[in-house]
Amino acid sequence: MQAAFGRVGSILAWLLPAHPEPAPFPYDVNDVKRHITLLTDQLIAACVSYSGSDACHVRATKRVVHRRHPSPHPGKQEQKDCVIFEEFLELTTRLREGGLSEIIVFVTPNKNDYGDPINGPIAEELAVFGARYVSNLAWACDLVQSRAKSAP
Repeated sequence: MQAAFGRVGSILAWLLPAHPEPAPFPYDVNDVKRHITLLTDQLIAACVSYSGSDACHVRATKRVVHRRHPSPHPGKQEQKDCVIFEEFLELTTRLREGGLSEIIVFVTPNKNDYGDPINGPIAEELAVFGARYVSNLAWACDLVQSRAKSAP
């Protein structure tokens, strides 16, 4: 893994002329691995599992048939992605009906199937629920933290 960081440093050094020599990776790789594992374990422990209703599968199939995101590509059926998204919509609906007013964020790096996080069709669908689609956890954390800071 340290070799990979060295290669990344070399690539960055080539791309960024202000740094003629790549800087050594300043952290012990084993410490980084332990920290990432700890963060992952904490994230998983904080999660709640949700299995949507059978209606989610029906709506997901309709998305595939009508080539709606996250299955917009001809010949490439993304049934699983569609089920995941339909379950998210169902859960979001239930949370809003239950009175949740906090921000709800859908996170996936899969922009090829889900489209543009800012102006794409998934973003438009989620806006109806006051929810957001983002392509990484850092962005999601920023949204949640900024919302928490602005809360009364």
